Amino acid sequence: MKAFYAAHGTVIVIAQAIGVLALIPLVMLARALDRRARASDEAGRRWIKPAAVLVVITEIVTNAVPVVIVTMSSATPASAHSLTKLEDIADAILFVALAMFTVAVARGQVPWLVGVGLASAGLMLVHAAVSLFGVSALEAVAPFSFVVFLLLLSIRMLVQPIPEPKAAPTA
Repeated sequence: MKAFYAAHGTVIVIAQAIGVLALIPLVMLARALDRRARASDEAGRRWIKPAAVLVVITEIVTNAVPVVIVTMSSATPASAHSLTKLEDIADAILFVALAMFTVAVARGQVPWLVGVGLASAGLMLVHAAVSLFGVSALEAVAPFSFVVFLLLLSIRMLVQPIPEPKAAPTA
């Protein structure tokens, strides 16, 4: 395992940097969704920001562990294995955070988009649970479902007019 990280260190570090940079558009989307939800007083709006923060934190942790393994020149195979297990746990927590974000964002959307969001969240939760036992059946499907949900949500946001902010009641 340590040999793999030593042989592919540069690629691993670049991939982790790309993962962190991918957070920028996700955070921008979360901010736009939060503003839109506040303007229309959508249900669940209070969960969008906390779920997005949890995704950011878990993504950074998930990306940091491989970089630590690559930079540890004196790592024993046992310590590299322990860090890899830590990465697996962080990855499972990331998928739980992504599921939470998906549910928070799906609330208040049109029914078909809620269904896509809930299906994606379900896949991510199942993936998070089974991945801890070494099952990789949903390794590609769960993240892809999240991307499909975000793509459909983004298209919906582009074609749906932005709601006017609710006026404060006059006394």
